[in-house]
Amino acid sequence: MANVKINSLPSNKHQVVESITEAKQLVPKDSGKYFMFDQGAYNITLPKLSENIAGWNCTIIKRTSNDTGDTTLTTYSGDGAKTFYIEVEGNDASVATPVTNILFKDTNSYSTDPHLFAKIWTDGSNWYTLLLAKSSGAFTAS
Repeated sequence: MANVKINSLPSNKHQVVESITEAKQLVPKDSGKYFMFDQGAYNITLPKLSENIAGWNCTIIKRTSNDTGDTTLTTYSGDGAKTFYIEVEGNDASVATPVTNILFKDTNSYSTDPHLFAKIWTDGSNWYTLLLAKSSGAFTAS
């Protein structure tokens, strides 16, 4: 059987990198973007799941830190979606049960290296997230 394309999302209108400085609701047009942020106590919310966004993806990068609190990556409220994730911190990797929230921890909570990465995809039914950090304790999931 041949491979079948499941969706064609717009290519983020040629806006490849966007800075996040406050709470942000991601939308289908954000597919393919890289989001950069400095630590802050606010939410980054994934789009509502549907077959129409199958193939949606983005990368979120924490580039600096301060002690203003944890930034939370969360699934769309009310749609019951969770993200399956793999967390790689230092030399350790872990897989856990699906979660609704992933916190990018304040640097004071885990080390002096603030750089954290999250690569996120969806097949339209579930979210999948790869979390990368140099030091352990960089993420908390719930």
